[in-house]
Amino acid sequence: MDGAPLTSNLPTHLTQSASFQRRDFMSSSSCPSIKIIDFGEAFLSDDAPSTLQTPLYLQAPEIVFGDRLDRWVDLWSAGCLIFELVTGQPPFDTVAMTPARIVGQMIEVTSDEIPSKWQAKWHAMQQEAPEQDEGFTLKKWLEDVYFGSNKQAEFTSEEVADIYEVVAAMLRFEPSLRATPSESLARAWFQRTMSGG
Repeated sequence: MDGAPLTSNLPTHLTQSASFQRRDFMSSSSCPSIKIIDFGEAFLSDDAPSTLQTPLYLQAPEIVFGDRLDRWVDLWSAGCLIFELVTGQPPFDTVAMTPARIVGQMIEVTSDEIPSKWQAKWHAMQQEAPEQDEGFTLKKWLEDVYFGSNKQAEFTSEEVADIYEVVAAMLRFEPSLRATPSESLARAWFQRTMSGG
């Protein structure tokens, strides 16, 4: 306010809070459902923490393997979140999880390969992991959980296939192979959703 340069403890931008009045939503023909999403801990790309306190079943592989973290962890989390918003369940089991079990489920569900940089850690984890039950691929799990529930389906089979494409592109072991936000938004499901069709 006084024209002096900002100190490092002050934000460079201020944003006015959004104000939603109940009547704004109730008067429209479709009452939207608002979901507040928080992936856990925010960090600047040049000051990434060594680990995050994300629940194990939502952790990106680089967190589980103790690798360097960057913006790609949020894309993994976004893939998990989209799956859960569509089906009502996370893509990976939440009960009695250990790092070895979650990585086993990641391999099984995503049908992706563990990068060579994590192979030694994965082999060490397997020595302490109990035998995995045979499960589902991501596509089969998404379809079974979505269409097998007792709720009324909001999406067609074609839309669920498009959702699978979005989620599968985000749930890649190698962080640099995950779909970027722009690539994800360019996929058919997002394009149809954003165009209102």
